Amino acid sequence: MTEIWKSRLPLKIKIFLWMLWHDRVLTREQMKIRKWKGSEKCKYCGKLETRNHLFFNCVITQVIWVWVRISLRWPERPTSVQSLETMIGLGLGTNRDSSTLIIIASVVWCLWKTRNDWLFNDHLIKSPKAIAHKILGLFCHNG
Repeated sequence: MTEIWKSRLPLKIKIFLWMLWHDRVLTREQMKIRKWKGSEKCKYCGKLETRNHLFFNCVITQVIWVWVRISLRWPERPTSVQSLETMIGLGLGTNRDSSTLIIIASVVWCLWKTRNDWLFNDHLIKSPKAIAHKILGLFCHNG
């Protein structure tokens, strides 16, 4: 976690990443544990919305991670928080500096914001390209 706290990311994203790593992000599964009355199913695909599902294995997020993997020529895409930790530890990407962390942070943050826009504001994206544009904007701003 020291790489995250030392990075140039905004504080709210650092805190979000800490919450993601410690399974404190309020996915529908977490909300159900806290006695929330709504469904624990993913709004995108109808499967149980856990952190690994929402950020790595939902159909929408798989499209985004495959796009990132192909664009950056990573040998694999992350499939869980644990695989993400491994990727950061290995320093995938062309630089061993914070660029990999910033890319990963941009992806998970934009996935989270997009999911919340749909869940709470009923704002549905028309294509995964909308998420890709958010990621590029955030990455370029922080990179």
